[in-house]
Amino acid sequence: MIPRLTLCILAVVAAAAAHAAERPLTKLWSVVTTNQGVSVGALSKDGQWIATAGFQNPGFNIQLHRATDGSWVKTLPGHDGNLVALEFSSDGTLLASTGRDESLRLWSVPQGTMIAAIANVISAQSGDGGAIAFSADDAFLASTRKSSPTNLAVWRLRQEPSPKPELLHELPGHTNGVNAIDFSPDGKFMATGGGFRGHDVRVKIWNPLSGELIQTLQTSNTYGIDDLEFSPDGKILTTGTDPLSNFAGNVELWNTTDWSLLRRLPAKGFRLAFSPDGEFLVALRDRRTLDIWRVATGTLVRSYELPFSEFGSLATIHFMPDGNSLVIGGSNNGGVVPHGYLNAVRFPGRELDAKFDASGIELSWLQGAATLQMKTNLNAEWIDLTPTTNGVSRVNTEGAAGFFRLKAEGALQ
Repeated sequence: MIPRLTLCILAVVAAAAAHAAERPLTKLWSVVTTNQGVSVGALSKDGQWIATAGFQNPGFNIQLHRATDGSWVKTLPGHDGNLVALEFSSDGTLLASTGRDESLRLWSVPQGTMIAAIANVISAQSGDGGAIAFSADDAFLASTRKSSPTNLAVWRLRQEPSPKPELLHELPGHTNGVNAIDFSPDGKFMATGGGFRGHDVRVKIWNPLSGELIQTLQTSNTYGIDDLEFSPDGKILTTGTDPLSNFAGNVELWNTTDWSLLRRLPAKGFRLAFSPDGEFLVALRDRRTLDIWRVATGTLVRSYELPFSEFGSLATIHFMPDGNSLVIGGSNNGGVVPHGYLNAVRFPGRELDAKFDASGIELSWLQGAATLQMKTNLNAEWIDLTPTTNGVSRVNTEGAAGFFRLKAEGALQ
């Protein structure tokens, strides 16, 4: 374990009281993808690559970007129809894609070439799933399958002489398509979710090696399951649904020890992402809102409505591996030329947020293990401040308040 020190220094003066409103998310970089709306996206586990796709005239291509600044690197020829899902292998060398041309394609990321193609993995019709997922050790790849009732496939990835998917299982997934797939970090479980307009809205837990159905979860989501994800330690499975319907539903957290419902959050979310330390769950809601939940308590700690002119209609969200930033994708398909947005923003759990009133400054932060420190001049020693509540400190001020920093101990990922 290597100690990590995360610092955010903030100089505060009483004159700043006029700026009491909550700050917007801090942008690290922003890119507009001309002629392509970002409707699906993936981030490599090492934080090096971002893959995006959306309608692009004249083809349905995949764009690769550097995650450090969002810059374009190369374009893959993609599919002959709208792309539905993208996923990097755990080692970042492979990219899997599915599209409405009913194919699954496997790409070499370094070479930018297609190395395998499988037909009949998805219906050409929208609303019929199309999810894909690699296991943590890249031994397995799961996808939808265009067949009934076995519309879920598990492929074994043979690595030599080149990666090639070999069909291991065809399974009875979900009646109206498989919308989401994820493997647990230890590879023991595979979770799938689907459903459409209230039909087959269950979550199924599988043994990917044997194909055995282990558990079926009856969620509160009466429209369908749009996303699910295991926590980094594998102890929790979260499920979410699309807010753009009149059907009831919630983001839910499930205990993977006995598959009991751990917590039901009072909101929906169609895209979900755990922070790498498992402390937070980020959910995209209603195509424009980003909610940040504390996993241990199920409390909504912050919520941001992101401007359409800068983020578009929200579609994808991923944590960078260090947990200090988020990559958000969106699209604007209106007008003559569709375009998309990629934004990297600093995760506010690693920042101080200041609010002012007549009696002083209220400083808040999200990271539970962080210590707030203060000094009144650059030559002074740092002094630990005692939070009045979890992650909130108040400082009475007259004139200049001084300097503050957030000190967080952890481990490098």
